[in-house]
Amino acid sequence: MNEVKLPAFQFYPGDWLKDAALARCTPATRGVWMDLLCAMHDLNRSGELRGTADQLARLARCQTVDLVQR
Repeated sequence: MNEVKLPAFQFYPGDWLKDAALARCTPATRGVWMDLLCAMHDLNRSGELRGTADQLARLARCQTVDLVQR
């Protein structure tokens, strides 16, 4: 049975902006995380990330070094 593809996902900007741990991340890290959230939504895999660093970097539209950077 095919699942219906939702056009959007629920996002709370206030939670994003108030998260203290997220605020300590670099802007690049926050951008990569947002791209990965969007990729999970697009692939109907909410909450699930699997793949090699190279595969995940392609999903996040960044270089592998940017993905694994601390």
